[in-house]
Amino acid sequence: MSTTRDLAARDGTRLLVRSWEAAGEPWATALIVHGLGEHSGRWEAVGAAFAAAGIATESFDHRGHGSSEGRRAHVERWTDLLDDIDDRLAASRRAGLPAIMYGQSMGGLAVADDLLDVARPAPDLAVLSSPALGDRLSPALRAIVPAVARIAPTVAVANPFTPAQLSRDPSVGTAYAADPLTTSRTTARLGAAILDAARRVNAKVAAGERFPCPVLLIHGDADTIIPPGSTASLDGYPGVERRVLPGVLHEPHNDPGGDAIVGDVIAWLRAGAGTAT
Repeated sequence: MSTTRDLAARDGTRLLVRSWEAAGEPWATALIVHGLGEHSGRWEAVGAAFAAAGIATESFDHRGHGSSEGRRAHVERWTDLLDDIDDRLAASRRAGLPAIMYGQSMGGLAVADDLLDVARPAPDLAVLSSPALGDRLSPALRAIVPAVARIAPTVAVANPFTPAQLSRDPSVGTAYAADPLTTSRTTARLGAAILDAARRVNAKVAAGERFPCPVLLIHGDADTIIPPGSTASLDGYPGVERRVLPGVLHEPHNDPGGDAIVGDVIAWLRAGAGTAT
């Protein structure tokens, strides 16, 4: 079971931080970075599994998400979100232990963007789960979002997915829809920032820029939110192991068989921790 506390971001925004203490002596630390519209409380099962395996685990609600302060599903600057991630990574580290970042969907995109910025601190290992490197928006909508973000940045539109698309387990979508801490609309500015970050990460990958640590990428081949083909450029990429999961939807950890998927992630992390510096 997790514990929570409130901490101030660099600009004073209050963020809810969630922690799972490792069983016994920890062999690594992990920071879970959640996706668009959700919050760290939806990661109880993963955090508990990591903690039971000996990983001291932390997460937080993004600004504008869950119980953190800020306009709902909005950022003034994408870099504010990356700064929050960097600060939480630094705070979660423990001397002598490998540090892990685990990002889901928008969180996976943010982790990838953070990793490919040489000015930002890097973890020792990273997991990208269904990272938002692509989308299913129409070309017209994709083109208009940046213009709307400049003119009316706080205009909110419906998220480009439904709760039923998250998992083959219908109870996951039902719980998401009923959760008062989830957000079903996103501002134009955050939407434009996500599209811009995806373009930036894809361009760096195309240019051959390397991640600063080993990366495990997991993506369901039945994901109807983030096209599985959008992560194909990282298949066989130096330092990246990409695993395509048959029949799995957008949230691998919440899909039927998610416990085994999380167990496989932990096994990969344990093996990587033996060589991390």
